[in-house]
Amino acid sequence: MLEKSKQPNLLQERVLKDKALGKRAREWVPLHECKHYDNLPKLTDDYLRSLTFGVYQLYQAPNYADQHLDNDGDIDIFLHTISSSIVQVKIQSRHTNCKQYCLWLDFNEDNDTHPVNGWFCECKAGARNVGWCAHVATILWYMGHARHPDYKTERDRYSNAFKDASVDIETETDLESD
Repeated sequence: MLEKSKQPNLLQERVLKDKALGKRAREWVPLHECKHYDNLPKLTDDYLRSLTFGVYQLYQAPNYADQHLDNDGDIDIFLHTISSSIVQVKIQSRHTNCKQYCLWLDFNEDNDTHPVNGWFCECKAGARNVGWCAHVATILWYMGHARHPDYKTERDRYSNAFKDASVDIETETDLESD
């Protein structure tokens, strides 16, 4: 880990040198409409933990992602596809409503063991090699894990609990009336 922290962030260097990569995109597409969306690899909890070197950002990711859900349950995050492996993502700041950050992710679709090559975010903590800022953690967690059918949002989990409670109340009322 110490060795990795001393290495340069290659994606950051590439974004800062290549004007086409570093330029703010004009054509933003909602994440669920992105053509490369289905090609992004599924990331396991263990793999995500190995990249974050801890659980704090992953603990925050579901709540941060749930804050970005629209009324249809789609996440309100926008992508700009730079190449088949690099995507630029725009996400709202957690602390300031008028602030948005851009982040870049480099995927390797052909490598199942290490599908994420690099990441870089414009926020103060986003250029690190070891671990992620909360923005990168949320996007990678959502794109690689939560978008798959076995994930339920906090809203879904609570609504099911309320539905179950209403069924119990209706059943008790029916029994009392008999």
